[in-house]
Amino acid sequence: MAEDRYIQQVSESIKDLFDLTARVDERVASVAKRQQQMDTRLDTFMDNHTKMAERVVALESKNGEHVIHDVDNLRKDVKTLQTDLSQLQISLATISVHTGTQEARWRMIFDVIMKTLVIVAAAIIVWKFGLS
Repeated sequence: MAEDRYIQQVSESIKDLFDLTARVDERVASVAKRQQQMDTRLDTFMDNHTKMAERVVALESKNGEHVIHDVDNLRKDVKTLQTDLSQLQISLATISVHTGTQEARWRMIFDVIMKTLVIVAAAIIVWKFGLS
């Protein structure tokens, strides 16, 4: 009986050991997969870093005065555009004022014509009925 218990304990230990190694294998596979992902990300990062370094070298090798001149020209263009924009805003405001005045004039003319038509229509009605 002692031998049977011993054999049973050994086989349970072997099962537990097998389960443990299976879990360790799964974790190792998971770690290996994450390591591959990290390697890929690191390679991408290194490629991006190399490209950025090449761009910096290219920019540093260019004439800095040319870039400053371009920036100054852009600033002048922006100031010109701002001036044009402010002039357009003033023109738009002037047009709005004139349009408002013109609309008021047309309303007044229409109002006078309508009142005149009403008076003429009333006079015709009074004349037709012979009322004085």
